[in-house]
Amino acid sequence: MLLRALGAASGAVARLRDRRTLELLRLVRELRRARAVLAALYESGKLITSELEMERLIDRLLRLVSDMFGYPNPAILLLDEDEGALRLAGSYGYHVPEGLVIPVSQGLTGFVARTGRAVRVDDVTRDARYIAGVVGARSEMAVPIRMKDRVLGVLNVESLRPAAFTDEDLRVLQMVADQAAVAIQNARLMGLTSHLAATDGLTELYNHRHFIQQLQARLERARQTGLPLSLVLIDLDDFKAFNDRFGHLVGDEVLRAVGHLVRQSVRRTDMAARYGGEEFAILLPDTDIEAACAFAQRIRAALPSVHAFIQQLTEGGPPLSASFGVASYPVHARDWRELLQRADEACYQAKRQGKDRVVVWSPSWEGAPAA
Repeated sequence: MLLRALGAASGAVARLRDRRTLELLRLVRELRRARAVLAALYESGKLITSELEMERLIDRLLRLVSDMFGYPNPAILLLDEDEGALRLAGSYGYHVPEGLVIPVSQGLTGFVARTGRAVRVDDVTRDARYIAGVVGARSEMAVPIRMKDRVLGVLNVESLRPAAFTDEDLRVLQMVADQAAVAIQNARLMGLTSHLAATDGLTELYNHRHFIQQLQARLERARQTGLPLSLVLIDLDDFKAFNDRFGHLVGDEVLRAVGHLVRQSVRRTDMAARYGGEEFAILLPDTDIEAACAFAQRIRAALPSVHAFIQQLTEGGPPLSASFGVASYPVHARDWRELLQRADEACYQAKRQGKDRVVVWSPSWEGAPAA
């Protein structure tokens, strides 16, 4: 009996020792994971906060979430408060269109943006809020990117496995999102500063210096891709006489109205600038000469709509018109300087031919299209 009791006691001690050993091993594994997570967060913080350009920052964040933390298929959606919607800023593994917009009233990401609360779903096929992003996805977690109480966007991760994420994963993703919030806010402020430095304060179009930089960069891109790049120069007719008659304050209001018309007319891929006092320049990438002429004619036809505004300011001022010069790479020019020079020559010809017309550059100016 004594030997049996001793054996039982010895077995109990051994089992207790084994349980303690297993518990210690579990704690060691958790400590190692926690240390790895802290190290990854430290490294990610250094990498994120060193980037101030938004597009590169988003790409760096996605790589960190995917490579450093091992979460598949990440996406970042930024909140547009005016639209009340999330706009996809970048993603890995998602089969959705670039620039996808999700109202905050829809989807799991919309719920996160609307409430500021993180969510983890083990099976998205059973959640009516889910909007398909990754083909075959089964689980998802999403956390708010926020500064204090203000939500800037949502960091989202999806997996093909059901119940792929734990509460610990959700906490880690939230820590990454908290770091990202600071970096995104800094990038936005830097972007705003850069935009203000590149923008004409009166018309809110880009200024001359930024226009020249973009002209050089976009012509080089056109050279590499083999796609056309067209340039439209606009010079308001008789604007000096208008200023002399009604004053520069009224003239500034007219310039502001024309700038608004130009902004409303261009595509997101186009680039519009105030080139000089009463001159405007518009770069049209991937646009041939025929399409550029049609674009210029649309603006010319829309200019009289500013006339009612002018009449309010001047109590019956003259109608507004402009001369347009159009040139295109590579059919008219070999480099950016030549493209600018030839669009300017075409604009000068429009003035000589009677103003209020569109002229395309021509070596001889015989039969140049005019309207």
